[in-house]
Amino acid sequence: MAHWLAQSTARPAGEVVVWVIILAALVALGGVVILWLRSRMLSNDDDESSPASLLEQLRKSHERGDITKEEFRLARDRLLEGVSGRPRARQKLLRGEVHDDGAIRARPGFDLLGEPLPDPAQPTETDQPPDAPE
Repeated sequence: MAHWLAQSTARPAGEVVVWVIILAALVALGGVVILWLRSRMLSNDDDESSPASLLEQLRKSHERGDITKEEFRLARDRLLEGVSGRPRARQKLLRGEVHDDGAIRARPGFDLLGEPLPDPAQPTETDQPPDAPE
C-alpha cells in the first residue's frame, strides 16, 4: 500500500493541473450544452400558439361565419384574460334563434339573455295611467 501512495505522489504537479483544466473545460462545455438545450425546449417559437395568432384565427372564423359575434367576444375575452392575468368584464351571451337576415330573435316569453319576460297580467310600478296621481 505504501508503494501505491508513493507512486501517486510521484506524479508531477503539472500533469495534475492539466487534468484539472481538462475536467473544468468538460464541465463548462456540458453546462453550455444543457443551457442551449433548455432554452431551445422552453422557447415559444410556435407562432400558431401565440396570442396574436390565436386572435387572428378567431377573427377569420368570425369573418367566415363559423362563430357568432357573441362567441367571438367570449373567446377573445378569455384569451386576453389568459395573457394579461386579469379578468375582463364578462358580457352575457345572447340566446335566441339566428334568422336568415342575421337577426337574433328570442324564444317566446324570454328576452335575448334567456331570462323569462314579466307576466303582462301583473301590473308593475311603471304601468300607472298617465293621469294617476303620484
